[in-house]
Amino acid sequence: MRGVVYLHGFVKREYARSDMAIFLPHFAVGIEPIHEEAAFRSAWEYLNARVQDSTIYYIRED
Repeated sequence: MRGVVYLHGFVKREYARSDMAIFLPHFAVGIEPIHEEAAFRSAWEYLNARVQDSTIYYIRED
């Protein structure tokens, strides 16, 4: 994969059951731009569907 892995993911948990947290990955299945776009689109759609009741953490490395 040319040294790059496109992985977007989310930890889903219910406040009443924090011990049941699960990681939901959205990753590119190949190295073509269409695969990278599909991974990002999948993650974006998941986020947009849940943004009203979510806490979003963003890590920026400069």
